[in-house]
Parts: sequence; structure tokens; C-alpha cells
Amino acid sequence: EITPAQFQRLIVTSRADKLEEQAAKWTSFQAGAYDAVIVTPQAFVRTQLQETAARDYLGQVAAIQRSVKLEQRNAQHTKKPSERQRAILKHGVEAWMRERLELPKNLRPVPGVTWDAIGVDLLLVDEAADYKNLYMPEPREGDTPKYMGSGGSGSARAWHLDARANTVRQRTGGAGVVLLT
Repeated sequence: EITPAQFQRLIVTSRADKLEEQAAKWTSFQAGAYDAVIVTPQAFVRTQLQETAARDYLGQVAAIQRSVKLEQRNAQHTKKPSERQRAILKHGVEAWMRERLELPKNLRPVPGVTWDAIGVDLLLVDEAADYKNLYMPEPREGDTPKYMGSGGSGSARAWHLDARANTVRQRTGGAGVVLLT
């Protein structure tokens, strides 16, 4: 039988870093104190993209531009467009970007740290299947194609990974992203 004191001495556990601690560690990483960092999916999305990097990403992905155009077209033909549809009609890609790349309501960004400023040159993603469903089928000719699954805008997790992977590929000339399952 193990006593509580033995348990505390033998079993090593960790706790999640506070945002300020995360910021300090990212700054140390940028300064070269570490060669590699292992982060959780939550810590990953807390390092927000600079707006210029997000715009560059959006400008390169034709599917995003097509999706925004389809949403704008559909909103124009709706008698009572939703607030989201009105925002996409008015602001186009900007509104689309904010909606897809915003943090979940229960998370706050790491203060003073952006993903593109960290300088990642190799991104290894374990359990990459958790980041799927980036491009979902859109309604065409009045209905969603049945053979392509349910419609929607793709998972937020997938958009966050794709945008961050894009900054790594730009930094490395097209390489630097490895997906594991």
C-alpha cells in the first residue's frame, strides 16, 4: 500500500501554466533558450496570428475566397439576413477571418505573443485527424450535396492549424509541417 506522502514523492504531475508564465516561456523560446516546445491544443490557439499574417493566409487560399463569395451571394438572396450574414456582406473576407480564427469564448490569448513572431520552423502535429474538416460542402443549386456529408464552415480547430501551418510553410519555403496520426 502506498501512503499519500509516497504518492506525492513518486508520482509526477503538472499543472497548466498561467498566461503570464506561457508568455515568458514563449519569449525564452524566441530568444533561443529552447529548441523544441510541446504544447496542448489550447495553448496552440492562444498564440494568436498577427492580422497581416491572417490576411496573407486568406489571400492565398482560393477556397476561402470562393466560400466568402458564396456566403455573400446567399446573404443577398435572403429576405432577412442574420447578423453574421450582414457582417460578411459588408466586410467580406475580414469578417470571415475574424469568425474563423477567433478564440473560443473560454480562452484568452497569451499576452504579447503572436504565432508568427515566435518563429516556428518545424511544426509536428500529433493526432492530426483531430484537425480535419477544413473545407465542408457548401449549399449549391439550393441544397448541400448529400454524398459529401453535412454542410458547415469547417472546424475552428482545423482553420487555426491551417493558418498557423501556412506561416511555417512561408518561413521555410514550403516545408516544415508534419502531420502524425
